[in-house]
Amino acid sequence: MENEEALFNDEVSDGVDALNLKWVVGFNKDIICGVHNLTSENRTEIFYTAAHTGVIYNYITREQKLLQGHCNKISCCTVSADKRWIVTADLGEDALMVVWDSLTATPVKTIASPHGKGVYCIDISSDPRYISTLSRSSPQEIAVWDWSRDVEDSNDAIIVSGEVPFTADSDEGLHYSLRFNTSNISEIATNSAKSVLFWQWDEDEQTLRYDDNEKEMKSFFRQSIEALTQTVFIPNTTQAVTGTKSGQIVVWDMSFIMETDSNPEQRRPIKIVQLVNTEATFLTTQGDYLVVGSKDGAVRFYDQRFTVEAWFEHINAENILSISFADLPPRSCKEELAKRGEDSTSNFACPDFIVASDNAKIVELKSTFFEEVPPAGEEETFVQGTILVKGMRYPVNAVAVHPKKPWVAFAGGDGEHSYIYVWNHRTRLRQKFKPVNGKKILREYSKEPLCLEYSPNGDFLCVGFKDGTYLLLDSENINGERQPQIKYTDKARDILRIIFSQDGLAMAIADKENKVALFKWEHKKNNPDNPMEWVHCGSHKSHYKPVTGLAFGTSIDENDRNLLRFFSVGEDRRLIEYDTNSTEATQLQILSVNKIDQENKPTCCIWYPVSTGEDLLLTMNDAFKVKLWNANNKDCRLTCLGPTSGGPVTKIKLIVKSKDKQSTIDLPDYYLAYSTAEKIIGLIKLPLDGNPNKTMGLIGHPGEISDIAVSGDYKFMFTTGGKDLCANMWFIAEEAIERQIALGGSGEEPFQNMIEGGKNGKAYKDMKDFFYYSQIRSKKENTTKARKLEGTVPLEEIGYLMRAMGYYPSQQEIDNMMNEVKYSKFTNTGKVVNSLDMDTLLRVFVNHRPVYGVDRNEIKEAFEVISGGRGVLLKDDLFELLFTKGEPMNERELRGCLTSLLMPVGGSAESMIPNEITPDYFLEKILGFEEVAEEEIEAESQLVFENES
Repeated sequence: MENEEALFNDEVSDGVDALNLKWVVGFNKDIICGVHNLTSENRTEIFYTAAHTGVIYNYITREQKLLQGHCNKISCCTVSADKRWIVTADLGEDALMVVWDSLTATPVKTIASPHGKGVYCIDISSDPRYISTLSRSSPQEIAVWDWSRDVEDSNDAIIVSGEVPFTADSDEGLHYSLRFNTSNISEIATNSAKSVLFWQWDEDEQTLRYDDNEKEMKSFFRQSIEALTQTVFIPNTTQAVTGTKSGQIVVWDMSFIMETDSNPEQRRPIKIVQLVNTEATFLTTQGDYLVVGSKDGAVRFYDQRFTVEAWFEHINAENILSISFADLPPRSCKEELAKRGEDSTSNFACPDFIVASDNAKIVELKSTFFEEVPPAGEEETFVQGTILVKGMRYPVNAVAVHPKKPWVAFAGGDGEHSYIYVWNHRTRLRQKFKPVNGKKILREYSKEPLCLEYSPNGDFLCVGFKDGTYLLLDSENINGERQPQIKYTDKARDILRIIFSQDGLAMAIADKENKVALFKWEHKKNNPDNPMEWVHCGSHKSHYKPVTGLAFGTSIDENDRNLLRFFSVGEDRRLIEYDTNSTEATQLQILSVNKIDQENKPTCCIWYPVSTGEDLLLTMNDAFKVKLWNANNKDCRLTCLGPTSGGPVTKIKLIVKSKDKQSTIDLPDYYLAYSTAEKIIGLIKLPLDGNPNKTMGLIGHPGEISDIAVSGDYKFMFTTGGKDLCANMWFIAEEAIERQIALGGSGEEPFQNMIEGGKNGKAYKDMKDFFYYSQIRSKKENTTKARKLEGTVPLEEIGYLMRAMGYYPSQQEIDNMMNEVKYSKFTNTGKVVNSLDMDTLLRVFVNHRPVYGVDRNEIKEAFEVISGGRGVLLKDDLFELLFTKGEPMNERELRGCLTSLLMPVGGSAESMIPNEITPDYFLEKILGFEEVAEEEIEAESQLVFENES
């Protein structure tokens, strides 16, 4: 074990990013022909895809070469016959098809947006110059590409293309199998569930045609047959075969008999052969053999008369989806067994091969296994082959990392099945634990795990389940017999969050019923004679919308003792503090409830680790803002623009990095690892000051990100992708963020770059003009006396300046801005700030203004809600809402606003408003909004992202 760990000990950053992908756990098990054997005399590697990453895995040295570049989950892949070229493709926006050199693991050709939205099915010819693809669109397209062409527009690499003559609106019409004829690359076969097409293409004549065999199929298949699976050409013959879900194959051949309206070389179905008693899930050829993988997990070899020659039925696999052979000479069973002094009557020979199955296993098999006989009495447990990769069969819901050991725990399920296992990130192997009395408790516990966390001392692995049960496993042996279980309320379900206090003596959970529960590690009933255990101190349904964050913190009380504090935030926009002195007798008590936002929803929270002289809580919200709150009076101390790519941040983890040994500063550097609900992961450097260069993000998974965790030594970040069945291990290189901060400029330069046009743009110049005018106004503008401008304005001017710049904050938001500036230097100087300078104005503006403006659809939705679904408001109802809801206006304020907006000539502004107000009237006539073209909105949004980058 020590030698194995030494293989992976010298982890260094080999990239320029702050997060560098080092390893991928799992693979895309459901891709047909998605696993390929690259093994030859000089290499021991296989290729497979994992989410949006290609993986070249050396199964002897246990090393991965990772092929990165796709934004979407890879939908299909293929490998050339000489094992040199790998082709991967995906489906969706910004789709790519990439040709990789398998020896150097580098891309040699990238084709953007093939078929517009990507590739559904792919194959490469025996001459690896040509690639054939099928789209997922309707109508479905087929194309042949010469990827070696040197063209400016990558789509000019298409030689011929055509439309599949069946609708792709239904599963039956969609063609999902595509194969070149290995003996004649000008032929391609495709099939759907009910039809097979044989295509012929000619590069010189630029033609692509297919045999219309619909009439022959109808006359031949007089009885209904099961859905078709795949079609392959039999090498060095005119035959092709198509598998079915009932285990039959349809044999196709050319009749060479001229018939009316038919091609003499057209393939026709000639017979049906029953090969297996279950679905033929995968078909390929090897030499003269037809190789069939079936749903029962067996692989069988057939000669050209379709007589079985060899079979492998003890693979412990299910539903074979890939079979791939090494680039090695065939190995004869007879010769191999003769070397061992054993006899064989079989002439069967094939190269070593691998299979991938629906139960997320990649297994290596040798031809000699065909002759192996199970030992007496072990027929049921006998297994052939070596497992090279064992992935995740069901979605990955959660991940946790042991604080002291290189153990990573994964948990998940699909509602009917569940699993928890521990992986060693140093050896890259699953951690094995001894069953107790021959049992594995996790296999017996069938409820789906939704979240898990290691305790700070590493003693427990704590799991929250779908049924509301909280299970504490012995981290040293998760199969242990004595596992404490806590079901804290009969009505609890779907435990979604677990956190521990820093000292490990308190634990809190939140569930789908919006309840929060507190546990403490103490003597039962406070009796020292009782053993220490987790005591349930009570729960409270404190939020009326989902709980989005839990946080423990530590304050110093008046006696210089550490005081444990506990908080939660939810979609109801409430920040709640609980009494950590609550016990079994008192139940969980609430100390304070504060509404911290008017319209934006908090998405997560954490105790702020940076020492500032006051206790702070950090929250993030769905408006892409990061906020710091005074933990005592709940005042907002700082608002910063957070990461804006990929949606709001939903999960955060603290990273503590020790200073360089040469540094004279003892305090460590702090970072936050974060993830959004989909795609994006990243890092944020603390302390917060709004500098956009302190944030980075990248695509971590092609879709959902179900959970994140950080290793105990803070070197690695782990992310799980839910339904993509993969987990990624990232090396954290914080020096990349430090370089980014240094290159982004100092002082106000990063903030100036966040304004449209930068320092020399119109927006920044307007801000300076407004600021200078505000100085004049604050000094009484109606005077001829000389004014002395001090470069500041009263703090009360901040609301006017924001509105002048086109940002219209609520009064609560203005109060927050004023508080932030007022107390920005209080902990250092003990004094409040009552004025505003230009640099502070710039920082406050770029960090507080909304990332996206209010669009017409949002106004219409608001009208739908407040009008009870009518979409139209009566004038009296609108005025009543403005007088009584939100931040109420008085009649004088309302009259002043309407007069400014409508500018009536005689009479009152109120009389100009109709009795029924539509959203369009409200926008165009009252607010004066102009219709903005969609392209302009997209361009403006892109500008925001570019400025942040």
